[in-house]
Amino acid sequence: KLKTTEGVTLNLTKHAKKQAKAKGFSVSDILDMWSHPDNIVRSRSYPGQWRVCGGGICLVGVHKRKSFIVITIYVDQELTPPRPDQLFTRRGRRYAERYSNGEGRG
Repeated sequence: KLKTTEGVTLNLTKHAKKQAKAKGFSVSDILDMWSHPDNIVRSRSYPGQWRVCGGGICLVGVHKRKSFIVITIYVDQELTPPRPDQLFTRRGRRYAERYSNGEGRG
């Protein structure tokens, strides 16, 4: 169980690094948030994954021993348009519908 980020090493996948750059998050921004996150919650959609969020940044990843492997990064609390590839899944279509209604992730 991930209760704190203290003593946990942060590791970003290639995809997470690409997303951080695309979103304009600096390494300093990410490390600052990691040191003092606003919340740490289990993913309801993907068992074994966690969301660590704060300061407008949300890291999604897997906690393994003393490391956290970041799978992706997104702007926290910002509703973004669904990607075309998301429309091929039931969950993605549900998100697209909620997005079009302005309802958020749900």
